[in-house]
Amino acid sequence: MTPPQQPPLGGADEPSRPLAEGVTDYALFLIGPDGRIASWNEGARRILGYEEGDVLGRPSALLFTPEDRAAGVPEQELAAAACEGRAASVRWCQRRDGTRFWADGVLERLTGGEAGETVGFAKVLRDATRQHEAEARLALREERYRTLFGSIDQGFCIVEVLLDARGEPRDYRFIEVNPAFERHTGLANALGRTARGLVPNLDEFWFRTYGSVALTGQAARFESHAPAMGRWFDVYALPVGAREERRVAILFTDTTERRETLEALQAKNDEVVSILESVTDAFYAVDESWRFTYVNAEAERLLLRKHGELLGKNIWEEFPAAVGSAFETHYRRAARERATAVFQAYYPPPLDGWYDVRAYPSPTGGGLAVYFRNISAERLREQEREALLEAQRARAEREALLNQIGAALRQTEDPEEV
Repeated sequence: MTPPQQPPLGGADEPSRPLAEGVTDYALFLIGPDGRIASWNEGARRILGYEEGDVLGRPSALLFTPEDRAAGVPEQELAAAACEGRAASVRWCQRRDGTRFWADGVLERLTGGEAGETVGFAKVLRDATRQHEAEARLALREERYRTLFGSIDQGFCIVEVLLDARGEPRDYRFIEVNPAFERHTGLANALGRTARGLVPNLDEFWFRTYGSVALTGQAARFESHAPAMGRWFDVYALPVGAREERRVAILFTDTTERRETLEALQAKNDEVVSILESVTDAFYAVDESWRFTYVNAEAERLLLRKHGELLGKNIWEEFPAAVGSAFETHYRRAARERATAVFQAYYPPPLDGWYDVRAYPSPTGGGLAVYFRNISAERLREQEREALLEAQRARAEREALLNQIGAALRQTEDPEEV
């Protein structure tokens, strides 16, 4: 195809041709007023794949994708440049081999004559596919980040640590906060504000901790109380961005309710422990695996073992003489039948004693709560009492027998009484 003669456009092109030919990273070409390509540089050949002879005189729409051509985009771009003086050309373009690339370019109107009429257009573009794909990946990551940022239940924020004249952390500013931030902190409209501005009496601990993360680059995980906010927080803080930006990402949860519940349970547990330690009976508890979970002071004394030696240990392994004894029989029945067992049994040395035992099944699991006391002295006294009673019965029987014998002898000596 022989390109049409366009003297005005050709004249405008001549001074810039050496410069255009020397540029290979950009496609530089001229388009006549009728939309046909009038010049073609080396950069255009390299980027678009067309030789100069293949495109001169052909419509510039050749470089657009089929769908853009069908939508009239080439004509719209020319009209916009003619009206406004220039038009951005940032879109997918098509090479000679049919492959596509992301073009970043601009279409400039060329004017001539005293009236400044349009004599053509100059187009400059480059292959920005890698940048476009990188931006697309970045946008996708940003979208995913924002989706995660807005959907997580934990509070999340990014802060900028502020330093004083000595380079010491004095405050921090909230750069980003997620929707859950206010729910976990009770702080509204925190974005762009400082911690001291929001909570004037905030503990120095928070400034030192986040300052350390920002300045050392070392992440920190902790749970701490913020009295000025009346809350407990479980926190994971890590540095983000360049070190000189002093930014810290903070993922946190308000644990106040859980902490108060734990403290209430601990208080209740302390109360129970106090009661168990004050009872005169020995007491221990075992779980469903027969491991000791509690041993009071009296039990330590009777078992000759400290609670630290027994907690978590198996009762049958720690007290092997109980295996096959009345202790095992009653304990296993109580656990199996979920019924209280009351019995007395002897345990051989080193304990060497008789014990009165009450075993109660745990209401929340398969373990047992065992109360016991050493009744060896009581049994000895009982045995002594029974021995005394037996001796008294024997003595009474002997006396009765002797009385009978005496009476019989007297009758023998005095026949008249017979």
